[in-house]
Amino acid sequence: MEFLEVPLFDDDIYKMLVRFGFNLVFLALIVLAAIYPSQRDREFAFTAVMMNITVFFICFTLKKFDLGIGMALGLFAIFGVLRYRTDAIPAKEMTYLFIVIGVAVI
Repeated sequence: MEFLEVPLFDDDIYKMLVRFGFNLVFLALIVLAAIYPSQRDREFAFTAVMMNITVFFICFTLKKFDLGIGMALGLFAIFGVLRYRTDAIPAKEMTYLFIVIGVAVI
């Protein structure tokens, strides 16, 4: 099935779901074992989860292009800078956010 010569469904959907499942497992481990017990801040945990999911889907969508590690590092930097330009956050929260973004990129 195609729409404007673009396939609407192919085998990549299964790959995406499996990788997203692995991503969610590791994200849950990080949030439940590291972020939530030490922070008790639901807002930061929500930010970390949403950042991870957004970066994952952007990376998966752009994987068809031959951008390689440069794209991953660029996304890592962009989302990190965007988050840190808004408020001054503690170094511990910054570290957790970089870990969550790194897991999504991997």
